[in-house]
Amino acid sequence: MAVHIHPLDIPPKYYKPLGQVVAGWNLTEALIASIIWHIHKIKQPEEGRLFTYRPSAAQKLQIFAVSIKRFVKDASIKDELTLLRGRASDLKAKRNMLAHGLWGRMPTQTIWKVFYHTETDDMLLLKRKEMNVETVRRIAADVRKLSFDLKKFMSRNGVPPP
Repeated sequence: MAVHIHPLDIPPKYYKPLGQVVAGWNLTEALIASIIWHIHKIKQPEEGRLFTYRPSAAQKLQIFAVSIKRFVKDASIKDELTLLRGRASDLKAKRNMLAHGLWGRMPTQTIWKVFYHTETDDMLLLKRKEMNVETVRRIAADVRKLSFDLKKFMSRNGVPPP
């Protein structure tokens, strides 16, 4: 049986892209909240915060999905938002794996892995994925690109910033 080690520190080259994923995701969530407010014509920040600040990212994306499906009438806007929401959902899973996963490696190897949980109907499974710094950088770039695209959508459609 393989025994991975989980040291206190991972290689320093991982920290910057990990920080970009985590901090970048916070902006992504704020932009999505602003779009949700706009869909529902919420003008008062206090009201909007009640609606979108307490839910988890998964719950917020579900609110976003239902809002798009039920309250956006323009088909082209609905299609664009549906694609943006899909990208956000995919990146949320990657962000969660990186931010909440347990980093480790085999004692004699330099290949780092992230251990993370996934659920089935009746079981909680521990999975692992090899993770090199280039992959983390790519995820960080994808998060940044999504936020950029959300901002472009907002600008074109008169959605105020968060």
